[in-house]
Amino acid sequence: MSLSDAQRSIDEQIAQYEQRILELKTRRNTYAHISRLPQELLLSIFEELTVPIHVKWWHRITHVCRLWHWIAIGAPTLWTLPPTHLENYTLLMLDRSRTAPLMVALDKRTSELTTAAIFDHLRRIQVLQIRQSTEQLTRTQEILLASTEVPALDLLGLEVVDMDSPYDRPSSETFTLSSTSFCRSSTLRRLDLTYVAIDWNIFPLPNLTFLSLRMPSSMTTSLEQILTALTGMSSLESLFLELEFNMVEDTATPGIVCLHCLRTLGLPVFDASQLRRLLSHLYLPLLTSFGADINPEAANIDDYMGALTQISSTVYEGDFPTLDFLSLSACSGEFTLSSRHDRSENHTVTIQLPSARSERNNHYNIIRQFMTGMTSIARNKFECLTHICVEADLRSKNLVQLFGSLPNLIALLIMPDSTVLAMNKALKATINYPGGTTIAFPRLLSLGWCGFRWEEYGRNKLLDLCGSLTHRHNAGPPALE
Repeated sequence: MSLSDAQRSIDEQIAQYEQRILELKTRRNTYAHISRLPQELLLSIFEELTVPIHVKWWHRITHVCRLWHWIAIGAPTLWTLPPTHLENYTLLMLDRSRTAPLMVALDKRTSELTTAAIFDHLRRIQVLQIRQSTEQLTRTQEILLASTEVPALDLLGLEVVDMDSPYDRPSSETFTLSSTSFCRSSTLRRLDLTYVAIDWNIFPLPNLTFLSLRMPSSMTTSLEQILTALTGMSSLESLFLELEFNMVEDTATPGIVCLHCLRTLGLPVFDASQLRRLLSHLYLPLLTSFGADINPEAANIDDYMGALTQISSTVYEGDFPTLDFLSLSACSGEFTLSSRHDRSENHTVTIQLPSARSERNNHYNIIRQFMTGMTSIARNKFECLTHICVEADLRSKNLVQLFGSLPNLIALLIMPDSTVLAMNKALKATINYPGGTTIAFPRLLSLGWCGFRWEEYGRNKLLDLCGSLTHRHNAGPPALE
């Protein structure tokens, strides 16, 4: 027997012994005393499983043994998310939750009896979210009118949905939140109203930190009402508005409203002129996240440019870090400015412009409009941009005009194929600097493209790219990766 064969034989014996030892250890464990998980650990496990949509599933877990069942029943915090479409379960959980704060979600499936039973515990409801039809919400509001105040309420969310729609589409019937039935609570911090008409007398709510108003398209308001409401809510940290207001000049429109705690502002589906006018009345010194979707209907280039200029001013006055990354898609019309060095917070500026889906020249125009509008304030001249991701159908001269002069641009990711091909020529272009003529993209270190089909365009295009890179190398700028 050779030495290697001897070692192999011994290795096999060792493996057999190790397997036998493992079997003996397993057998020995079957005779050990049953260990009990600490009660605190079991409670933590149960709390991770208390998801309302899986209520029956996690209730089964609590019936694994008598000890687990006893621990679960003795913990009121496990029973604070009642599945309101299941009446018996809800009544059971209301009883077992004792005096613990409740988080309640009512929907179209919630019966009036269940709603009444829940509102018997109104004083300990901490979160109340209602997604019901206009008729149901009207009855729910009547119950609230007869109820006592809600001293523990932190979040109130209301959404009007179509009773007959399986997908919870918005209802065509209007529901108005009455100021007489509104749950006025000193603890209320978050208010979320979707497709709900507003009795503006419910405002101001000085303790609110989060406000989302998404009004029905059939309802309009005035800028004066909006600003008057915001004037009394200086604690707001997050604000989302989707509404329409008339453009008639208000005789008593407040001046500048300062929301000195606001960090997040979202304005989806706003008319460009309305967006500009609203922002011109707001001063947001701590703003670090902004999003707007400019409605393409009934707007012109002057409206777009005016809105972008005002957005630029709002960003300038805010507390944004250096916004050095730009991601843009001319196809979808979405532009996002963000910070690559501050990932811990959501420091972004996202703007949705009307998209240009067909003509190549439209892609260039929409990007040029964005960059021109956002450069109206000196601080935002894009000189700090280091990374750009662009999805647009652009010619080589367009690439040079838009990005070739950016002094700190070091990385560029482009798509689709037509723009990748145009980049070959753009890499060899020259631009005029105050100190003379230099090659475009003077500090570019990294160039990338997504989904480019080399097999379709052939070897010559790769050779063209190599030629462009050689030209840049001879011109003196840093070598590209």
